[in-house]
Amino acid sequence: MTETTVSLATPFAAYVPAEELHASGVLAVVTAGLILGSQSRSLLSGPARLHARAVWRLVDLLLEGFVFLLIGQQLAAVIPAIGDYPRSTVAAATAVTVGAVVLVRPLWLLLPTILPSHEPAPTHEPPPTPAAPAAPAAPTAPETPLTRLRLLSPHPYLSTRELVALSWSGMRGVISLAAVFALPLSIDGTGFPHRDLLVFCAYVAVLVTLVGQGLTFGPVLHRLGVRPDIDEGRRQRARARVAAADAGLRTLAVLHDRGQLPDDLILRLRTVAEERKRRSEDSLRALKRADAGRPPTASLTEAFSRVRRTMIEAERDELQLWRDTGHLSDASLRLLEDELDHEEGALPPPQPPPS
Repeated sequence: MTETTVSLATPFAAYVPAEELHASGVLAVVTAGLILGSQSRSLLSGPARLHARAVWRLVDLLLEGFVFLLIGQQLAAVIPAIGDYPRSTVAAATAVTVGAVVLVRPLWLLLPTILPSHEPAPTHEPPPTPAAPAAPAAPTAPETPLTRLRLLSPHPYLSTRELVALSWSGMRGVISLAAVFALPLSIDGTGFPHRDLLVFCAYVAVLVTLVGQGLTFGPVLHRLGVRPDIDEGRRQRARARVAAADAGLRTLAVLHDRGQLPDDLILRLRTVAEERKRRSEDSLRALKRADAGRPPTASLTEAFSRVRRTMIEAERDELQLWRDTGHLSDASLRLLEDELDHEEGALPPPQPPPS
């Protein structure tokens, strides 16, 4: 509850200082959201992440409803104020605004193909996760996230059909309206220059993209022949699960080498991780072609829970690396994180150390 409350207060903590510094509070909130969204694994616990997502889904639904209700209320006041401007000015301003909104997106997507690059050609299969050597003959440099980043780093290119589809999906909505409404009503006692015209241009951009691009998005995808590759998503998640299970097994091997865990606990933990890995490998084999254990004692359950949480953290690190290197989409990362979060939430809560 505390972590969720902090996450709800974060937008205000980003907005207020930015406004006091005469910067954009809206852009500060968006930037804070992007940073926190990419770092949520290290900032929130698994149970807190599940709780916060449920709360934010409700907040998101309510805020979007209120924003579009606000559009209807404000439009009646904005349209009469536009009558003070020449029609040519209004037409030119809206045309430039909508044109910039529509054209900047494909230009941005084209940048990776325009800029020079010395990266190797892209590969469709990520390299296998290197296994920890049992007894290396000579000392080797330790593997770091940076070295693994270089191993997994892809060099993606967009086809013409993908470029058109992504360009046509740039609908505008809440953030654009929040940005224009953040403009002050007056400066030093005088009205903000051309504020009504700016608000009207933002309304037109939202309506053109939401109604125009939104209603035609399906037919455009159909005409381009772009369809979701469901099997590729399954392959992607299965490969990531295998890599995450390997990361957990490597962590378990390190803990076992310290000699502080009983053999039956190591066996149970290894069985769980290998079973998850085996299921994913079976799924991969099927896609290419077209629990056990006695009840543990209280102390064993506590140790199992503690070490399994350590393994889950290693698996989350691996999934984050896959996402950061482009081999796992955000949607798939969230789905796999949900699985680990639910598993962690099902574990007994950690016991406080004896006093």
